Amino acid sequence: MTMASKWRRWHELPARERIVLVKAWLGLPVAWLLLRVMPFPSIQSHIRNRRVDQAARDSALAPIDLGRLIDMAARTSPVPSTCLTKSVLLCWMLRRRGVAHELIIGVRPGEAGLQAHAWVECEGSPVNDQGDISSRFHPLQYAAGTASLKDLL
Repeated sequence: MTMASKWRRWHELPARERIVLVKAWLGLPVAWLLLRVMPFPSIQSHIRNRRVDQAARDSALAPIDLGRLIDMAARTSPVPSTCLTKSVLLCWMLRRRGVAHELIIGVRPGEAGLQAHAWVECEGSPVNDQGDISSRFHPLQYAAGTASLKDLL
């Protein structure tokens, strides 16, 4: 994609989506860093305890649109944007909007060993992945007191 087509695509977005896209682009490095310095349960607790922002709730985009914008931001992010990084950021953005959600971590056997994948569901449906993702990765069940994500895998 050329720079001109990226610029054109940016201008075709509604203003509120451009704002969310910038916030996502800025939030990805924060999520990436948090995943490296904090235990996973602490990150989840921080998200759960986040206050709902009425302004964010009033200008709420559909959860699937937030996931799409985070994916767009990830393409030019200065940090590696893994599925977990994007999903943690999406959880934070959904919580700010007061949207009930669940972060799912799934596993499956692969050629090089166990493969893991993360996605977010709202009302039982994936919002930042394909609809059949839970049939391809088996969701993990784990205790809230798990010390770190490394312990889960």
